[in-house]
Amino acid sequence: MGDGKESAMSTATRLVAATLTAGLLAGCSAGPDQGSTTGPTSGAEAGTQDGAAPGTEPDAAPEGGAVEGEEATEEAVEEAPEEIAPDAPEQVADVVAALPSEPLPEVVPATGSAVTSGRVTLTVPADHDPAGSYDGVQLFDGPTIRGARSARAGIQVYPPVVDADWAQRLSTSLSPGLEGVTSVVYALDVPGADAAVVHVVTDTEGHSSRDRDGRRVWQAPVATAHVLVGIGDQVTRVVVQTAPTPEGIEAALSVARTVTVAG
Repeated sequence: MGDGKESAMSTATRLVAATLTAGLLAGCSAGPDQGSTTGPTSGAEAGTQDGAAPGTEPDAAPEGGAVEGEEATEEAVEEAPEEIAPDAPEQVADVVAALPSEPLPEVVPATGSAVTSGRVTLTVPADHDPAGSYDGVQLFDGPTIRGARSARAGIQVYPPVVDADWAQRLSTSLSPGLEGVTSVVYALDVPGADAAVVHVVTDTEGHSSRDRDGRRVWQAPVATAHVLVGIGDQVTRVVVQTAPTPEGIEAALSVARTVTVAG
């Protein structure tokens, strides 16, 4: 039992360190209490604002004044969306569509065991063993990554959280800013999802970083694939850690290709 717990926590620490090193999507790992950004002002609220539009009193209105007032109100309602549009949050699908992304390569889907998080299901490869969980995050340990000291391949499957801004944060964090680290986004076609991407961050040199407790840890050379599936105002995240090689990245993308969304 002790070895299993240590393995699970070791996987959690390594994968969290990879996420912190890349500096990506801190909000996606927040709990369900995280607030979401609301949409544009509703029609009812717009009507209330438009009701205060300038106009004359009925008794003082000239002949035909009521008709002119109605036309003015209709024009105000039609113009209201244009007035609030600059402050309205962008839809996730629109933000993702504007990302500099590449088509997902034709890779063979992974084979193994099906794992579900909310409405999202994916396949965890057969060479990855269950390694426990923490805070609702399901952990899986894979084989040791060659040339990376004691680092292992692994997968984290996060529970869905309300986060309407994850795509906007992704669009502003595509340049890790560390030497030897590259970043690429692959478009992922998942029927039933509003948007889905695979963000692969490849570290070929390794870096020093800090864990959640502020302790300095060494992040071995790894590739970390963030699979992000947006459904409405929720996002489900899957983190796949592999070797920073073409074969390792292909293995991570093969997991992403198995993602499906229940109706």
